[in-house]
Parts: sequence; structure tokens; C-alpha cells
Amino acid sequence: MFHIGNWKMPIYKDDVRNVVLYGLIYSILAGILAGSLDFLFGKLWRIPISFGLIVLSVIIGTQVRRGYRSYHILYPVLTIVFMILGLIVSDFVYIFYHFPTISTFKCFIQWSFYWYVIEGSIDYILLCFRNFRIEYLIMGIAEVLVYGFSFCFCYRLAKGRN
Repeated sequence: MFHIGNWKMPIYKDDVRNVVLYGLIYSILAGILAGSLDFLFGKLWRIPISFGLIVLSVIIGTQVRRGYRSYHILYPVLTIVFMILGLIVSDFVYIFYHFPTISTFKCFIQWSFYWYVIEGSIDYILLCFRNFRIEYLIMGIAEVLVYGFSFCFCYRLAKGRN
């Protein structure tokens, strides 16, 4: 996967520009969509698993794949960075739906918001140890599996057949 020979291949400026442009635009747009889906499924319909993350991985992976003509190992690695950016936007939109005020924008400058983004996937597992409930453990394991699947799926989509 990360062989030295893959990193020595030539990188074309047009491909890098397209990949970065598509990745940034679609990570923001797909993050908004994923945050809306998470709010819709989680808050209104009480489905706690993040299905918006799977949509985020499909959109970012396919758009980054369309952004280059000549494969380089850097492009699938960049999709992971764009997935993290989309996850930040998704969590911000989710929080903004809960608290629709201007002061919600202040959470971008607080470290606790970024810690919430990182810790969000294992939150149910931590709740299991705090409250001693097995359903929190099951939901936490399912959420970690969804996160792992979506990141691997996005990497595979961006990689293509190479």
C-alpha cells in the first residue's frame, strides 16, 4: 500500500490542483449533508449510528477519483485529510442544528470542539464504562466499525484500480 516506489512516481500540478480543489469543496458540501443526515437520523428518528459519514466517504472518494488523470499515492492519502475536514464540518453542522445561534461559531476556536470530533466515535464506549450499560458498548463498537469502514472505503474509492 505505502511502498517507496509509489511515492517516487511523478506528480502533475494540474492533478494536485484538481484533487485539492475537489477535496476541499466536496468535503465542505458533503460535511453539511452528513451533519444534516446525522441530525435527521439521530435526533428526530433516534438512530444513533452515523450514516452521514458513509455518504461523506462516498462523495469525497468519488470526487477525488475524478480529480486526477495519473495516479499517485498522495491522492488517496489526501482523501483521509479531506474526510477529517468533512467530519469537522459535519459535527459543526450537527451542533449548529442543536443550538442555532451566532455563538455556535465560537466553537471553532475552542479545543473542546475538536476533542469532541476525535472522541465522538468512542463516546458510547466511554458511556458504557461510566454507566455500566451493555447497549452503550454495542453502539460504541458499531460506531467505531462505521468510522473504520467509511475511512477505508473512501481510501479505496480514491485509489481506484491502481
